[in-house]
Amino acid sequence: MLATASGQAGQSALDNARHALEAGDISEAEAELKTVLESDPNSVPANLMLAQVEASRGEIELAIARYSSVLKIQPKSFTAHYALGMTYLSAHQVDAGIAELRHAATLNPNQPDLTYNLGVALVDDGQPREGLTYLNRAKALGPNRPDLAFNLIRAQLAAGSTAAALREVREDAKTFSEDADWNAAVGRLFLNGGEPKEAITCLTTALHLDSENADRRRELARAYLVNGQPELALEVIDDPISGEDYFLRASAYLSQHQMPEAEQECSRCLNVDTKQPHCFLLKARIAQSLGRQDSALELLDQATKLDPNWPDPYYGAAVSYYFEQRYAEARQSLDRGLALDPHSARSLFLYGVTLVNEGRNREAEDYLRHAIAIEPDNPRFRFHLGAALVRDNRPGEAQKEFEKSIHLRPNYALPHYQLGKLLLNRDPEAAARELETAVRSDPSLAQAYYQLARAYAKLGLKRESQHALESFASAKKGNTQTDQEDEVASEMKAELEP
Repeated sequence: MLATASGQAGQSALDNARHALEAGDISEAEAELKTVLESDPNSVPANLMLAQVEASRGEIELAIARYSSVLKIQPKSFTAHYALGMTYLSAHQVDAGIAELRHAATLNPNQPDLTYNLGVALVDDGQPREGLTYLNRAKALGPNRPDLAFNLIRAQLAAGSTAAALREVREDAKTFSEDADWNAAVGRLFLNGGEPKEAITCLTTALHLDSENADRRRELARAYLVNGQPELALEVIDDPISGEDYFLRASAYLSQHQMPEAEQECSRCLNVDTKQPHCFLLKARIAQSLGRQDSALELLDQATKLDPNWPDPYYGAAVSYYFEQRYAEARQSLDRGLALDPHSARSLFLYGVTLVNEGRNREAEDYLRHAIAIEPDNPRFRFHLGAALVRDNRPGEAQKEFEKSIHLRPNYALPHYQLGKLLLNRDPEAAARELETAVRSDPSLAQAYYQLARAYAKLGLKRESQHALESFASAKKGNTQTDQEDEVASEMKAELEP
């Protein structure tokens, strides 16, 4: 009778604890659970609930230890493995969390919440393809929730399956077409995933459903900017009220090369929000494009003071220093930016070309190769590595880089020009073909005409050689920089636009 009464009392305390947890009364639940554990320390239900209490209070290590102790008692407890996995994830112990959730999935592969959470964890951990397996299973096991639909699309985009993501959107739109938050969230996914057209579709729907939401309006304007439609961004932000609104309008005007309007909107942005580093950066880009490097450097200094851990202003300062041929100072700024973002390909590239301009070709090669490792399909990086190798008297290696650059962008004039120069003495016919392509691709490339005249002369084509020399003289007027310096400066100017 005593054992029965004790068991009944324990069950009653467990029920009281469960009710207290449901009511959010953590203290009462803990008191009841401790009563149970005083008489039965190995009570699995009590330990599971107490671990839940500890986790809710942020006592993560205690909760992990308690869930682990439950698994010593019941190694095949689905609930303990699942709860332990989720607790590990909340503590950012991702590998341990995923391992526990995998174990739970072997015990109950058809539990919808488990398959969903394991799928999300795998996507977050950079394993979107495996994550998709679990997310699709979760979708098959239960109703299509908006968070599940969102994460399915996120996983498909992360896995590079854009077509599958688009199909998922069209299918899910039947259920969530009137959900402004869902449409906005999916729109952001596509925007961040480099699919601005699809982002515009979703964000337009979100704004239509919630037309007074200023954030929706700004998101749509950003999508238009990324999609190269600045005029539509201006239409969307036709009544600016915040610093962000003025910033977006300034970005749109800059994209249209309307510098006075862009500068005016930047000033309005800073009048509304004097601590907006992005607006200082944008105003600096306008100053750079107008050749006002000293003014740009002052603005960039203000941006770095407002946000010292933001690498973009350091890169921007390096651009201004590069324009002024202050290469050592450019590298000092790049050093600070690369300390914050070591994988910035554009910073590594600019670092390399400053070294090339100082004749430090071997050092430049290291930086250019590092940039190429990050962006292997960038034709400019390949061209400049080839140019550095030419300067270092390594023509065979240089030729390979020029050929790779041409393969990546067939109408890119400079590698054709440099390749033509390399081939001139040993194969003037092939050199002429490369140089002809160079001047077709960029008729302003003066030095290419000169080398083409030499190639024609070697082939005995006197009239063509004379004509190329005349084109050289015409193109050379007012052009005092070398071809490579022109190319880098043009690239930097192009990057001034958002």
